[in-house]
Amino acid sequence: MQGTACACSGSLASPQVCQESLFFCRYTAATDMAAANGGTNSGSCRPPADARIDWIFGPTGTTFASYTVDRSPPVQKITDHPVVLVQAQMPE
Repeated sequence: MQGTACACSGSLASPQVCQESLFFCRYTAATDMAAANGGTNSGSCRPPADARIDWIFGPTGTTFASYTVDRSPPVQKITDHPVVLVQAQMPE
C-alpha cells in the first residue's frame, strides 16, 4: 500500500548472507529502509559498528531513539537472541 509506513524486524540473516554487514548492505541497497542502530548506504555501504543478526528497520526518515539490546538473565532464559528495543517515529 503506497503511503502506509511499515517496519521490518527480526533475525534477518540467512546462511547465504551470513555476515550481518553483508545483509545490511544488500537490504538497504534494495529498499528505502534505515536501520535503527545506524549505518548508511548512499554511494558506499557503511553498516553500523554494532551490526548483529537481529535488526529493526524503518522507512528512510524514521526517527529512532533509545536503541537498546537486552541480554538480561530473564531474556537469556527464553531465547538465544537478545531482545532489541527502540522507539520509532515514522514519517507520515
